[in-house]
Amino acid sequence: MHDIICPHCSKAFKIDEAGYADILKQVRDSDFEQQLYERLELAERDKRAALELAQAKAASELQQAASAKDQQISDRVRPSSIRSGQLGAAHGHCGHSLPC
Repeated sequence: MHDIICPHCSKAFKIDEAGYADILKQVRDSDFEQQLYERLELAERDKRAALELAQAKAASELQQAASAKDQQISDRVRPSSIRSGQLGAAHGHCGHSLPC
């Protein structure tokens, strides 16, 4: 027999082994469920943080790739515009290859 004190009324009462085991199981189950819930919440927050980090990394990589492509385009366009400027000076004041 176990003496149990009620947490609400502070009255002591006796309980047999089977009743004590049932109460202990309820307390353990309740604690387990609370811990499980807390861990699931933590895992969900970690998952969201990892997803946000992955999205930010992907956006950064896309931005870098776009900048590199823009640089390639401007590098290819710039020499042709320099050449056309040189041709324009050789053919007259208007810049096209036809005689003025």
